[in-house]
Amino acid sequence: MAAVPPVSAASTFDADPPAAQEQPDYSNYDSTQPAAPVAPTDHVEVVPGPQAQQCPTIDQANSAQFTAILNTPITSKMARNGDPVYARLGSPLTISGHLFAPGSMLLGQITEVDHARRHIMAEVSPKRWLNSDGGVGMEFDQVIGPDGSRAPICGVPMKMSREERGALHEKSIAVSKKGVVGPSRTSEILPKLTRTAIGAAATITHSPIVPLAGGLLGAIAPSLVLESTDKEYQSEIKHRRLKGFAAGAIAGVPGGFLVNDTLIKGRDAMLPTGTVLFMKLDPALSGM
Repeated sequence: MAAVPPVSAASTFDADPPAAQEQPDYSNYDSTQPAAPVAPTDHVEVVPGPQAQQCPTIDQANSAQFTAILNTPITSKMARNGDPVYARLGSPLTISGHLFAPGSMLLGQITEVDHARRHIMAEVSPKRWLNSDGGVGMEFDQVIGPDGSRAPICGVPMKMSREERGALHEKSIAVSKKGVVGPSRTSEILPKLTRTAIGAAATITHSPIVPLAGGLLGAIAPSLVLESTDKEYQSEIKHRRLKGFAAGAIAGVPGGFLVNDTLIKGRDAMLPTGTVLFMKLDPALSGM
């Protein structure tokens, strides 16, 4: 994402914007580097959440784009609709001629929470079919500059390509078309293939050694049979080697895939502090 186009919309700021000046050059700005959070000044009343407007479906092709860096961690296991979300701008944003520099505060709230569930539930439920992972939707409704100037906005996460996620060092997350942020689905492929291969080997050979071999493989490398190749996330799974052994061994038993699908649960969406998200901004509802 090379440039962030300005948003043209009529706007009233709580503090008068500074006099017109040459826009700084942010072409070499690295949005992945941490910036000091911008605290609201005494004369700025921060009212997140309940008073925010509901963003409609935004046409990504016709929306301005910017990056947001989360100031607080978010997880689908604990989040609730209406919870406040705090972030800072990772790229410059211009609204009605007023430049909000990187580091400006973003205020918003959680708008959707999808909890992780068992694989078998995802396979039989028409809602979020085949998706057992958790996810969170959010929207930002205010931006506040260091000088106390503010503007209403309507920004939601946008779907990113694998290359864009790699550029932001956020390969472990993905954003759906609805703007729901969750674990990357590509990390599910390897464990499913591994369990399928173990099951196929058991069917072909009818050998009692296959379940044992599958169990040993899962104990040595749990990420090969459990739905996460993220090392940081794997380290937080309790008894992960024992669970890896069980998943690998069960996969080597006839019909074991049904047992695994009943026992194995999807991953929670985990967005730690500093997570960088591409956002899309509805110009019609921003800066009004």
